[in-house]
Amino acid sequence: MAGLSIPTVFGVDSDCLIYAFEQPETQRGRLAWDAFLRPGVRVYASTLVIAELATGRLRQPAGGEHALVPLLDQLLTREWLTFVDVTTDVALVAARIRAEAGLKLPDAINIAAATVSGAEAYLTNDRRQQRPGAGIPVHILDDLLDPAT
Repeated sequence: MAGLSIPTVFGVDSDCLIYAFEQPETQRGRLAWDAFLRPGVRVYASTLVIAELATGRLRQPAGGEHALVPLLDQLLTREWLTFVDVTTDVALVAARIRAEAGLKLPDAINIAAATVSGAEAYLTNDRRQQRPGAGIPVHILDDLLDPAT
């Protein structure tokens, strides 16, 4: 996993953050951390990702507002991770991505937030997002796994 083939400035989908923060002991979780903790890394995610991650916590049996505090502390204190608000610029780029790639609106917004922030690629584990018209290269986390491990 040492030689990840993604740029150091990239956008990230909620699934990769879920692997990192909720399943860090798994192969996917370790790979996500490897991608995030490389020197010079800047990761961008739309604020929609916070809602996606919070929903999972709220659905847990011991969920509730108190379950969100540790998650938000983990997410919002990472120097390498920047959350991007859905501005008019992001919305217009998302519309173009949605029109050209046929993505669902939340996926288009997430990629657009990364694009507007200057990301050189986007990391997800959802192959449906790897379509022509996304505007930046979309990397699939599972494709970066070392088959020998």
